[in-house]
Amino acid sequence: MKLGPYYKYFCLFTLVLISLTACKRQPMINISEENQARIEAKVSQEKNQSSVDTHSQADESQDNSPAEETTQTIGLEDLKQGWTKANLDTEFDFDLFAPYQANQIKTYSDGLNQETTYMTYQNEDKSLMQVEHLSSKHETELIQASQGQYQQIFISDQVNPYLSLLDQATPAGETDPITYLSAPLSQGNTWDYDGQGHQASISQLYQKANINGQVYDQVVEVKITMDNQIIYNYYGQDVGLLGQWSGQTEKESGQWKVLQSNAQDVMLVHDITWVSATEQDKLDHKSVSFSWQTNYQLAKAFEEILRQENILDTSITVNAVYVNASGQAVIDFSPGVVAVLNQNAASEKIVIQSIVDSLAYFFGVKEVRLTVNDNGLLPNSFDYPEGGIYQASQTED
Repeated sequence: MKLGPYYKYFCLFTLVLISLTACKRQPMINISEENQARIEAKVSQEKNQSSVDTHSQADESQDNSPAEETTQTIGLEDLKQGWTKANLDTEFDFDLFAPYQANQIKTYSDGLNQETTYMTYQNEDKSLMQVEHLSSKHETELIQASQGQYQQIFISDQVNPYLSLLDQATPAGETDPITYLSAPLSQGNTWDYDGQGHQASISQLYQKANINGQVYDQVVEVKITMDNQIIYNYYGQDVGLLGQWSGQTEKESGQWKVLQSNAQDVMLVHDITWVSATEQDKLDHKSVSFSWQTNYQLAKAFEEILRQENILDTSITVNAVYVNASGQAVIDFSPGVVAVLNQNAASEKIVIQSIVDSLAYFFGVKEVRLTVNDNGLLPNSFDYPEGGIYQASQTED
């Protein structure tokens, strides 16, 4: 088994949504291993909201047309055709334009690549949100709302998005914060975009805008002037980013990344690698569904999987799952877990190894601790490992 950054082991074959209100599982989005095969998005909005259906039908075996291999482009004037401008003295409510909402999943496309975003954690007292970006790679972003600004204060593809960063000291970023929006939300407002001499300004407010077939009320247009390109970001109330246009000049066609689907009050569900124990005392690698909602607990997420895999029964609780200061994954159980593990058809040793390897895959670590109420888990049928640390298997997949 190759061990490395955790995101290498997320299987992006299926990404589905579960409604938190209806509790009904519905397949929504399918993403191929190459992240560009076929996207079928169907999102059911809240009552009185429109549905957005998009179907990108790229068939790897048949369709090699240039349109499927290049990003989509459009001119600014064509993009904004029919939009209704707000009056010059209009000011929108800053609090309605948060970049992300809890339990909201959004999918964007530029005609070639897809990106899905989901808020994994939120701390309202600190005005912080942690957001997962799923595309060809996984990125974790921290956004802070402070003094009338929404700022990106951290982004990395080297951390697990399901480990909360909100209660830690703010991670040191390699660059200055990026300010997405700054109050007041009125035409002409200008601010420092990234601390690198680039300016952002609200170039226009729109009362109505038709973006990708969806009509939005109150849209903020932010113009960002970079060294070699111009960027226009469009933000909608209670949605966040609706689309991003970028080009060399405003008179030429530019690349267009646009919101394809937006769902509220849903769980994010995607596949992860799981190592299961067989009755023949072997380890079998497969995919299982990993479910998450904003401010969920890793302990609950893994407890669900362990019960689905018939490793635990309802008498056992997973108290905690985390990575300690030594870089070891830790899973803590309630008392009685050893007896339950020994009821499995596979041997105790192989069942424990399956848990160890599964956590190692998820967190990208080599060492795992199993504990019971914070004390080392003592197996019945084999020796307790040195220091209570179990080693992940080193065999290749």
